[in-house]
Amino acid sequence: MAGEELVSCKEMLAKAETEKGSLEVKLKHARNQVDVEIRRRQKAEAVYEKFERQLQLIRDMLISENNGNSL
Repeated sequence: MAGEELVSCKEMLAKAETEKGSLEVKLKHARNQVDVEIRRRQKAEAVYEKFERQLQLIRDMLISENNGNSL
């Protein structure tokens, strides 16, 4: 009886360790995906800020030209 219980416990432990390994792999992949998405977001934000600066320069030029013409 105790031998059967030991075998059952060992089987449960083996299944739990297998599942743990599988979950650790999934966690690693999820963390990598988060890192990729963070880098993509940072790149997109940098591009957005660059375009914002360009747009502001264009606005400033148009305002400057407009003020120059009205004088």
